[in-house]
Amino acid sequence: MSKYLYIICGILVISAMSIGVYIVSDNYASRMERILVKEAELRDLEGKSWQIEQLNEKLGIVYFGYTSCPDICPTALNNLAIALAGMGEESKNFQPIFVSVDPDRDTPAVIGEYLAHFDKMILGLTGTEAQLKSFSWTFGATYSLRKSEGNEHDYVVDHTANLFLVTSEGRFFTLPIKDNPDDLRKNLIRAKKKILKQDVATPLKLSSFT
Repeated sequence: MSKYLYIICGILVISAMSIGVYIVSDNYASRMERILVKEAELRDLEGKSWQIEQLNEKLGIVYFGYTSCPDICPTALNNLAIALAGMGEESKNFQPIFVSVDPDRDTPAVIGEYLAHFDKMILGLTGTEAQLKSFSWTFGATYSLRKSEGNEHDYVVDHTANLFLVTSEGRFFTLPIKDNPDDLRKNLIRAKKKILKQDVATPLKLSSFT
Protein backbone atom coordinates (compact mmCIF):
# COMPACT_ATOMS: atom_id res chain seq x y z
CA MET A 1 0.00 0.00 0.00
CA SER A 2 2.81 2.40 0.90
CA LYS A 3 4.41 1.68 -2.49
CA TYR A 4 1.36 3.01 -4.32
CA LEU A 5 1.20 5.97 -1.97
CA TYR A 6 4.78 6.88 -2.85
CA ILE A 7 3.98 6.59 -6.55
CA ILE A 8 0.93 8.84 -6.22
CA CYS A 9 2.92 11.39 -4.19
CA GLY A 10 5.66 11.31 -6.81
CA ILE A 11 3.17 11.94 -9.60
CA LEU A 12 1.64 14.86 -7.68
CA VAL A 13 5.06 16.40 -7.03
CA ILE A 14 6.08 16.10 -10.69
CA SER A 15 2.74 17.59 -11.79
CA ALA A 16 3.11 20.50 -9.37
CA MET A 17 6.65 21.16 -10.61
CA SER A 18 5.50 21.08 -14.25
CA ILE A 19 2.71 23.54 -13.54
CA GLY A 20 5.14 25.81 -11.69
CA VAL A 21 7.64 25.75 -14.58
CA TYR A 22 4.83 26.54 -17.05
CA ILE A 23 3.61 29.51 -14.98
CA VAL A 24 7.12 30.91 -14.57
CA SER A 25 7.89 30.45 -18.28
CA ASP A 26 4.58 32.02 -19.31
CA ASN A 27 5.17 35.06 -17.08
CA TYR A 28 8.75 35.42 -18.33
CA ALA A 29 7.60 35.27 -21.96
CA SER A 30 4.95 37.90 -21.23
CA ARG A 31 7.54 40.22 -19.66
CA MET A 32 9.81 39.81 -22.69
CA GLU A 33 6.90 40.58 -25.02
CA ARG A 34 6.14 43.78 -23.10
CA ILE A 35 9.78 44.86 -23.28
CA LEU A 36 9.90 44.29 -27.04
CA VAL A 37 6.67 46.22 -27.58
CA LYS A 38 7.89 49.14 -25.46
CA GLU A 39 11.25 49.31 -27.21
CA ALA A 40 9.83 49.18 -30.75
CA GLU A 41 10.02 52.54 -32.50
CA LEU A 42 8.15 54.09 -35.43
CA ARG A 43 7.71 57.60 -36.85
CA ASP A 44 4.66 59.82 -36.73
CA LEU A 45 3.53 61.93 -39.69
CA GLU A 46 5.82 64.77 -38.63
CA GLY A 47 8.83 62.48 -38.70
CA LYS A 48 9.15 62.35 -34.92
CA SER A 49 10.02 59.16 -33.05
CA TRP A 50 7.01 57.39 -31.53
CA GLN A 51 6.89 54.56 -28.98
CA ILE A 52 4.11 52.79 -27.13
CA GLU A 53 4.88 54.49 -23.82
CA GLN A 54 3.60 57.75 -25.35
CA LEU A 55 0.07 56.38 -24.98
CA ASN A 56 0.31 57.31 -21.28
CA GLU A 57 -3.07 56.38 -19.74
CA LYS A 58 -4.82 55.68 -23.03
CA LEU A 59 -5.48 52.27 -24.52
CA GLY A 60 -4.06 52.04 -28.03
CA ILE A 61 -6.05 50.42 -30.85
CA VAL A 62 -3.49 49.38 -33.46
CA TYR A 63 -4.36 48.48 -37.04
CA PHE A 64 -1.78 47.46 -39.65
CA GLY A 65 -2.69 48.32 -43.23
CA TYR A 66 -1.95 50.52 -46.25
CA THR A 67 -3.70 53.40 -47.99
CA SER A 68 -4.07 51.63 -51.36
CA CYS A 69 -6.00 48.79 -49.73
CA PRO A 70 -9.20 48.29 -51.81
CA ASP A 71 -11.67 47.21 -49.13
CA ILE A 72 -10.45 45.62 -45.88
CA CYS A 73 -8.58 48.66 -44.52
CA PRO A 74 -11.24 51.30 -45.27
CA THR A 75 -13.95 49.04 -43.85
CA ALA A 76 -11.98 48.40 -40.65
CA LEU A 77 -11.10 52.07 -40.15
CA ASN A 78 -14.65 53.21 -40.91
CA ASN A 79 -16.08 50.72 -38.41
CA LEU A 80 -13.55 51.84 -35.82
CA ALA A 81 -14.38 55.52 -36.37
CA ILE A 82 -18.12 54.82 -36.00
CA ALA A 83 -17.54 52.68 -32.89
CA LEU A 84 -15.50 55.42 -31.21
CA ALA A 85 -17.97 58.13 -32.19
CA GLY A 86 -20.72 56.13 -30.51
CA MET A 87 -18.87 56.05 -27.19
CA GLY A 88 -19.16 59.73 -26.36
CA GLU A 89 -16.70 60.76 -23.62
CA GLU A 90 -15.56 57.14 -23.30
CA SER A 91 -13.70 57.47 -26.60
CA LYS A 92 -11.13 59.74 -24.90
CA ASN A 93 -9.74 56.65 -23.17
CA PHE A 94 -8.66 55.20 -26.52
CA GLN A 95 -6.04 56.12 -29.09
CA PRO A 96 -6.72 54.64 -32.55
CA ILE A 97 -3.48 53.99 -34.46
CA PHE A 98 -2.98 53.23 -38.15
CA VAL A 99 0.40 51.72 -39.01
CA SER A 100 1.15 51.75 -42.73
CA VAL A 101 3.12 48.69 -43.83
CA ASP A 102 3.67 50.15 -47.30
CA PRO A 103 6.45 52.73 -46.74
CA ASP A 104 7.38 53.01 -50.42
CA ARG A 105 3.99 54.44 -51.43
CA ASP A 106 2.58 55.70 -48.13
CA THR A 107 4.39 58.93 -47.39
CA PRO A 108 3.34 60.92 -44.29
CA ALA A 109 1.32 63.27 -46.53
CA VAL A 110 -0.49 60.37 -48.19
CA ILE A 111 -1.28 58.76 -44.84
CA GLY A 112 -2.54 62.03 -43.39
CA GLU A 113 -4.86 62.66 -46.32
CA TYR A 114 -6.12 59.08 -46.15
CA LEU A 115 -6.93 59.14 -42.44
CA ALA A 116 -8.77 62.44 -42.77
CA HIS A 117 -11.56 60.49 -44.47
CA PHE A 118 -12.22 58.50 -41.28
CA ASP A 119 -11.39 60.24 -38.00
CA LYS A 120 -8.96 63.05 -37.20
CA MET A 121 -8.12 61.28 -33.92
CA ILE A 122 -6.48 58.33 -35.70
CA LEU A 123 -2.71 58.51 -35.25
CA GLY A 124 -0.81 57.70 -38.43
CA LEU A 125 2.53 55.95 -38.10
CA THR A 126 5.13 54.64 -40.50
CA GLY A 127 8.81 53.78 -40.50
CA THR A 128 11.60 52.00 -42.30
CA GLU A 129 11.17 48.47 -43.54
CA ALA A 130 13.16 47.18 -40.56
CA GLN A 131 11.14 49.21 -38.04
CA LEU A 132 7.82 48.07 -39.48
CA LYS A 133 8.87 44.43 -39.55
CA SER A 134 10.06 44.63 -35.94
CA PHE A 135 6.97 46.48 -34.72
CA SER A 136 4.48 44.18 -36.45
CA TRP A 137 6.38 41.08 -35.36
CA THR A 138 6.10 42.00 -31.68
CA PHE A 139 2.30 41.95 -32.05
CA GLY A 140 2.25 38.73 -34.03
CA ALA A 141 1.03 40.61 -37.12
CA THR A 142 2.32 39.77 -40.59
CA TYR A 143 2.35 41.40 -44.01
CA SER A 144 3.88 40.76 -47.42
CA LEU A 145 3.98 42.61 -50.74
CA ARG A 146 2.67 40.86 -53.86
CA LYS A 147 4.50 42.64 -56.65
CA SER A 148 4.26 41.65 -60.30
CA GLU A 149 7.10 41.88 -62.79
CA GLY A 150 7.25 45.11 -64.75
CA ASN A 151 5.15 47.15 -62.32
CA GLU A 152 6.86 48.15 -59.11
CA HIS A 153 4.19 50.59 -57.94
CA ASP A 154 0.96 48.70 -58.55
CA TYR A 155 0.79 45.86 -56.06
CA VAL A 156 -1.27 44.37 -53.26
CA VAL A 157 -0.16 44.00 -49.65
CA ASP A 158 -1.36 40.94 -47.77
CA HIS A 159 -1.63 41.84 -44.09
CA THR A 160 -3.15 40.85 -40.76
CA ALA A 161 -6.60 42.43 -40.48
CA ASN A 162 -7.02 42.30 -36.71
CA LEU A 163 -7.12 45.17 -34.27
CA PHE A 164 -4.60 45.02 -31.42
CA LEU A 165 -5.19 46.65 -28.04
CA VAL A 166 -2.06 47.82 -26.24
CA THR A 167 -1.21 49.73 -23.08
CA SER A 168 1.72 52.09 -22.48
CA GLU A 169 3.33 49.29 -20.41
CA GLY A 170 3.46 47.10 -23.53
CA ARG A 171 0.63 44.74 -22.55
CA PHE A 172 -1.38 43.78 -25.61
CA PHE A 173 -3.76 41.28 -27.13
CA THR A 174 -5.62 40.67 -30.38
CA LEU A 175 -9.19 41.89 -30.52
CA PRO A 176 -11.61 39.53 -32.32
CA ILE A 177 -12.67 40.92 -35.69
CA LYS A 178 -16.09 42.58 -35.53
CA ASP A 179 -17.70 43.82 -38.76
CA ASN A 180 -20.47 45.57 -36.87
CA PRO A 181 -19.46 48.93 -35.30
CA ASP A 182 -21.85 48.39 -32.38
CA ASP A 183 -20.30 45.02 -31.56
CA LEU A 184 -16.84 46.53 -31.90
CA ARG A 185 -17.75 49.38 -29.55
CA LYS A 186 -19.06 46.95 -26.92
CA ASN A 187 -15.94 44.80 -27.21
CA LEU A 188 -13.63 47.79 -26.84
CA ILE A 189 -15.38 49.04 -23.70
CA ARG A 190 -15.51 45.55 -22.20
CA ALA A 191 -11.84 44.98 -22.96
CA LYS A 192 -10.80 48.31 -21.43
CA LYS A 193 -12.57 47.55 -18.16
CA LYS A 194 -10.99 44.12 -17.86
CA ILE A 195 -7.53 45.34 -18.79
CA LEU A 196 -7.65 48.00 -16.08
CA LYS A 197 -8.61 45.35 -13.52
CA GLN A 198 -5.99 42.86 -14.68
CA ASP A 199 -2.77 42.61 -12.72
CA VAL A 200 0.22 43.85 -14.73
CA ALA A 201 2.13 40.63 -14.05
CA THR A 202 -0.70 38.47 -15.35
CA PRO A 203 -0.68 37.65 -19.10
CA LEU A 204 -3.71 38.92 -21.02
CA LYS A 205 -5.95 36.15 -22.33
CA LEU A 206 -8.04 36.66 -25.44
CA SER A 207 -10.84 34.52 -24.01
CA SER A 208 -11.26 37.00 -21.18
CA PHE A 209 -12.63 39.65 -23.51
CA THR A 210 -15.05 37.65 -25.67
